[in-house]
Amino acid sequence: MFLSYTVAKQCAGFNISKSIVMKNILVLLIFLLLSLNACKQADLQQQLEACHAELLEKSQEQEILQIETPLVHTVYLKIREDISPENLAGLIEGVKTLNQIQGVKHLKTGTFENLGDERALAEYGLVLQMEFQSEADYRSYQQDSIHLAFKKNAGPLLAGPPATYDFIKK
Repeated sequence: MFLSYTVAKQCAGFNISKSIVMKNILVLLIFLLLSLNACKQADLQQQLEACHAELLEKSQEQEILQIETPLVHTVYLKIREDISPENLAGLIEGVKTLNQIQGVKHLKTGTFENLGDERALAEYGLVLQMEFQSEADYRSYQQDSIHLAFKKNAGPLLAGPPATYDFIKK
């Protein structure tokens, strides 16, 4: 208010009214606020670009991880017909412990889902799949105490020996 009064007093000789000076100051303030807002938007744009670059980098790292795990190990388990839901849940939790073994990547497991395909391997009630960077990692997994304990605990719940299928991703 003091500023506008001083400006109006100085401009009195030029017949500039106080209201015109106030309007000019208001326009100046609006211009300053819009300028500050534009600066904030530029900062937000820079932040958005930085986030986009980081996301792109992470997705490329994920692609590299996919490339670095070429050996896929798949295991088919025949589940006893009289297995209880609790024992099946325990078996699935046991499969998940295999993820603690060094070298195991991308562990997945699931029970058979009948989709009406006559070719389906319906006799296998549970499948697990994991990936390894190398055959050495696979061999180490085979001897790991977690894997050996899982095999021992799973044995009584199975109707027969597991079937495996190993392949190299192309």
